[in-house]
Amino acid sequence: MYRDLMRQGTYAVDLTSFSKFLVYPKKQKFQNLISEKLTNCETSINSRFIRRHVYGSSGGLKNEKMKTRYKKAKRILTFYYNHFGLKPPYVVLICGTFCKQALTDKINIAEQLPKYLSGEVQLFTTKCAVKECELGGSLLYGPFKVLSQYDILDCPHSWFKGSTKCMRKMAVRERGKIILATQDEELASSVREHNVPLLHISHNSINLEAPSSAAKDFAVDKTSQKLTLSKKQEVTIAKLKEEMGLPTELVKRWNLMNIIIIIIIIIIIIIIIIIIIIIIIIIIIKLRSIKTLGASLYSLIPEPTPLSENRQIE
Repeated sequence: MYRDLMRQGTYAVDLTSFSKFLVYPKKQKFQNLISEKLTNCETSINSRFIRRHVYGSSGGLKNEKMKTRYKKAKRILTFYYNHFGLKPPYVVLICGTFCKQALTDKINIAEQLPKYLSGEVQLFTTKCAVKECELGGSLLYGPFKVLSQYDILDCPHSWFKGSTKCMRKMAVRERGKIILATQDEELASSVREHNVPLLHISHNSINLEAPSSAAKDFAVDKTSQKLTLSKKQEVTIAKLKEEMGLPTELVKRWNLMNIIIIIIIIIIIIIIIIIIIIIIIIIIIKLRSIKTLGASLYSLIPEPTPLSENRQIE
């Protein structure tokens, strides 16, 4: 029914209200029926209709998601460049689990990685990873053929050690220069604490893992070390300033300490003088009070009466 309507009519859409209607020039008597059917249209037809006429045939929503993924990957790569020196061409170390998942999701690694990382990419693997896929037989034949196309990094060991241990040792040894692509969670967790960038496949797309907490802590410590000078650097700068006749930081600090000490001593002397003045005032007040008390007591003593003349003659 819907296919016949779509063949005979033409879909259109109002971008502001997303109201749907059908222009059906041949059979006007079915207009009411068509409008009713369109309101109860299946979700799949509606989604295809809106995606075709609103977002365009190129898939605008998909493009927006891809742009968001690329921006996120660029921010992560900038973080690793600023703090660990990771720069293009990016050396990507790929294990068999990553290749197997890429084959399952039909992802072309050599084509998608340069687009996602926005730079030149060099794909590498190890002898142990290739050997492990070869020993897997038909189950890992696809990853074996894919890994065989990549360049081989020299393993630090001459015997077969297993893909997980070999990849871990290579990633830790070349950290700051290499990106590890793996689906093995055990391998990923073992190198995550060593600040190694990780690639994995999820939702049918390649994703760059965000920096771990250990990598962020390392970046904070490194930034703080850049902002502060060590004692050796301070002494060297002071010597150079002395040779050039400039005031050194040490002299400035010493002068500042002297000024602070002098100010403290002056304040203490002022406090002592104030205390002495207060004591003197108290003593003067006490002396005055004693003097007035003596005068009052003296006034209370009766005066001696003079003797009569007759008594004096006797």
